[in-house]
Amino acid sequence: SRIEIARMLEEIRRANKPINADLDGGEQIFISRLLLVDRSEGFILIDYSTSKSANAALLALKSVAFNCYESSASIEFLTQSPQEIQYQGRPAIRLPLPEALVRVHRRAHPRIQVPRSASLRCIVDSAGAVPFEARVTDVSPGGIGSIVYDVHVHLEPGTHLPRSKIIFPNGRAVLADLEVRHVRSIAQEDGSSALRAGCRFITAARDLKRLIRVFVKEIGTRADADSQESGNQAA
Repeated sequence: SRIEIARMLEEIRRANKPINADLDGGEQIFISRLLLVDRSEGFILIDYSTSKSANAALLALKSVAFNCYESSASIEFLTQSPQEIQYQGRPAIRLPLPEALVRVHRRAHPRIQVPRSASLRCIVDSAGAVPFEARVTDVSPGGIGSIVYDVHVHLEPGTHLPRSKIIFPNGRAVLADLEVRHVRSIAQEDGSSALRAGCRFITAARDLKRLIRVFVKEIGTRADADSQESGNQAA
């Protein structure tokens, strides 16, 4: 409903979460934040991005699809006719309140989120001519996971990346072939842009178990530390 759409967008605004849109067939990414959600008048205001070319490309569109990423879901909405206005003494973009908003939950097959403290690095295509570094962000017991990497690296769905080296916090590593399934632009917590590729990790079962074990151990260690700290404070 219109009320629910406005409520969810207002939650995004209050949390100051970045929203983004792919432009020019994925060649550019527009990253912004919501400035105002006006349900009674039926419009939203968003801030300009830091990229002049992305701003111009967005204003030239008749319709635009935005994404906002949460830990458990992606919120997507489509709106139309972006217009440049002035808001509180600075330029902003006005768009109609979207007629629909979709919350796309993560797949039912559970994935284990990799905490940043684990520093799980991946040297992708380590046997290839131009290897690059990525960060593994999640993985499932079925071998499906995601990597995040620099926007200047171009991967296409179906790309096979053999002998990618996944480095554990203790310095040890396992090798896995990565099969790229899909790629999308994302906005990171600091507002910068990156690319996320959903991949199939093809490796020996023992190595996949080791990979997951590292994540579980790291998460468990952090949980124990938080619990101990809380107990000390209570004492």
